[in-house]
Amino acid sequence: MNPRASPNLVERPRSAHEIAAVLNRLLDEARFAPPGTDQLRDALVQIAARFGEIVTARRRKPPDPRKPGPGPGADVYPRRGASRR
Repeated sequence: MNPRASPNLVERPRSAHEIAAVLNRLLDEARFAPPGTDQLRDALVQIAARFGEIVTARRRKPPDPRKPGPGPGADVYPRRGASRR
């Protein structure tokens, strides 16, 4: 597994179970502890799989026409308060 390249987990709608299978396969290829032997690994795979499922669902969802998107002049970063002198 190349740490600089991330796997494309959301190229199509996937369930958390499918994403967990991909992550487990990638971790096995990288010679991590097998599933079921490390509780931390299992928990992180489940968290990442659920997050991937949410991202996939939101990417496929059309934008809500009632919510205005960021328009011109919208600040990307919130402004800081006035500096103290």
